[in-house]
Amino acid sequence: MNNSIREMIGVNAVSIEITRNVFLKGEIPTNDKSVSWDGEIQIYNEKSHHKSTLFGRVPVQVKSRKVKHLNKDKIKYSLNKNDIRNYYHDGGVLFFIVEFIDTDQKKVYYDALLPFDLKEIIEKMKNQKSISHEFNILPSENDALDTICRHFIINSKKQSQNVLSINVSDINRNGTIVIPTVSPNLSTMFDYPAYVYSKEEYYNLEIPIKKIHIFEIIQETDLQIGVNGEIYYTNATKRIEKDRTIIEFGDSFKMEIQRGTELNIRNLNINFTRSGPIKERLKDTKFMVSILIAKHIEVMGSQIIINTVDHNVITELTDLIRDLEELDKLFDELNVSFEQPFNNLKVADFRNMERLRDIILYQNYNELDLKQTGFLKQEIGNITILLAVTKKNGEWSVFNAFESEKLFRIVASKEPSGPGFEISPYMMVEVKQLFKMANFNLQELEKSFLKIDYDTDSARQYVNYYLLDIIHHYDEVDQDKEILDFAKKMYEHLVKFEGEKDETYFLNVMQIVKRQRKYTQEEIAKIINRKNKATDPFIICGYLALLGNRTEFDFYFSQLSEEDQDSFKVFPIYKLVEGN
Repeated sequence: MNNSIREMIGVNAVSIEITRNVFLKGEIPTNDKSVSWDGEIQIYNEKSHHKSTLFGRVPVQVKSRKVKHLNKDKIKYSLNKNDIRNYYHDGGVLFFIVEFIDTDQKKVYYDALLPFDLKEIIEKMKNQKSISHEFNILPSENDALDTICRHFIINSKKQSQNVLSINVSDINRNGTIVIPTVSPNLSTMFDYPAYVYSKEEYYNLEIPIKKIHIFEIIQETDLQIGVNGEIYYTNATKRIEKDRTIIEFGDSFKMEIQRGTELNIRNLNINFTRSGPIKERLKDTKFMVSILIAKHIEVMGSQIIINTVDHNVITELTDLIRDLEELDKLFDELNVSFEQPFNNLKVADFRNMERLRDIILYQNYNELDLKQTGFLKQEIGNITILLAVTKKNGEWSVFNAFESEKLFRIVASKEPSGPGFEISPYMMVEVKQLFKMANFNLQELEKSFLKIDYDTDSARQYVNYYLLDIIHHYDEVDQDKEILDFAKKMYEHLVKFEGEKDETYFLNVMQIVKRQRKYTQEEIAKIINRKNKATDPFIICGYLALLGNRTEFDFYFSQLSEEDQDSFKVFPIYKLVEGN
C-alpha cells in the first residue's frame, strides 16, 4: 500500500471523529507537505462556526499504519526529535495515530502533546534522534474530541516557553494550586489527563508543575444529614469518582450513589461500619437506629425512603447503644478522653474495659485481689488509668486516683524509727509514670501538694526532689507550660516556710522562670546580688547557670569535688549550662 492511500485512510478516520462534534471543524488536507504538521482543528462556541465564535485552533499531526490485528487501548509509536522541537516551539500538537486492517477496520489513538510534555520528552531523549511514545485510544463519546481540544487550547496558552523556563525549585510550595477545566461536569476530569499549576504571586503567573490523572476528587461539604427534622451531621466528606459519589459522615457512615442516577433508595447504598471512638460511635449508632425506625433519611431536607427494615438489627443496635452509653459514662467519670478506635483494641483490652466498668460504675471488685491500700493500674490499648484503693470501716473502695479528697494518707520517715511526716500519695508514683496516666489531673495534684504539712524540713526536702523530677520531665518528655506553672507555684509555696533560708527554692523558681521567659532587669539584679553574697561554690554554680555565664561557671565548677560535680549534673539546672 502506497503512502498516499495510507495517509488518506488516516486523515479520513480523524475527519470522521471531528464531524461527530458540531463545534469542531477540521482543516486536514491529504498529501499535505507541511513540515511536522498536517493541519488543524478549529473549535467554536456555536454550531454556526461563525468566526466571531472561534474558541481557538489546535495544530494536528496524523500518522497511520496498516496492521494485521488491531491493538487494544494503548499503542507505542516512534516520535522524531526534530518534529518534537517544532511542536514545542509552536505551542504543542494534537498527535493522532490511526491503525487499520482495511478501510472499515480501524482505530484512532491520540495524545495531546503540550509544551510541558514536549519539554520532558526532549530532556528524556538526550542525544537520541527518536523516542517511543505511548498513545491512548480516542474515547468514543461524541464530545470527547471537543473536550480534548478545549483542554489543549487552555493549557497551551499557560505553557509558554518563558513560563517553562522557570526552575521548579524556585516555585513557592505554599502557592495556590490550580487545575483548569473546560467543563462543569466533573466526570470529564477523570477521562483526560490534567495539568497542575502553581499560582505564583512573585511571577504573577500560573506555572505548570505536574501532569496527573485524577482518580478521585475529595470535597469537604456542609451537607446536612438528619432524620425527623433533626440535623445530626452538619458536614460530610464527598468523594467523587468517575462512576460514583461516596458521601462519608460521622465515623461510621458511607452513602454511595452511582453517577448519573437520581438520589433515591434504589440507587443509594448506605454502609454503616460501627467504627470510631466511643462518643462518635454512640452518636452514629443512635442515628442508625433513628433512621431505621423512621424508615427514611434526610439529606439537605430531602427525604429518602428506606423500604426494608430488619427489626433484629434495631434490637441489636439498641443493645449496643446501652453498652456504649455505659462506657461513655465510665470514661467521663474518670475524666479520660478515650479516642481509640475499637478496631485497634485486642480481646484483653475489652476485658479490661468491662472490668473497669464494673469497678467504677457498679463497685464490683470480684475480679480484684484487694489486699492493701495503694494504687492500681488498668491498661486499655495504649493508655493506662490510675485507680486508688482504700479500706474504710472494713469496706474496700476503688475509685479514680485523681480524686485527691478521697485519697489515703501517706506518712514517711527518713529512718525506720524516726519521726514521721506526711507527703502526697502521688509521690509514691514515679513522675514519668504519673504524668502519662490517661486520667492525670494537674489540679488534683496541686490540691494534694497544698495539703502537705510543710513545717518539717524532711517534708519540704521530699517535695523539693519530686518537683525537680517534674522539671526533668518537662525537659525530657513533655514541654507543657502548665507543668512549669505548677512546679513554680509549689516552690513559691515552699518559700513561705523557709524564711531567709530559701536559697535552694529561689534557684529552682528562677530556673523555672528561665524556661518560661527572659528575666526582667529586676530579676537579673536579684540573682547577681545573691550570687555575690554566696560563699558555697555549689550554690554559686547554680546562680551562674541561671545567668548563662559559662566561663565563670566553669571556673567555680572546677573547684567542686568530683562527687559534687556529678551531683550537680544530675539536677535539671545543669540543663541550662548545657544549652550555653
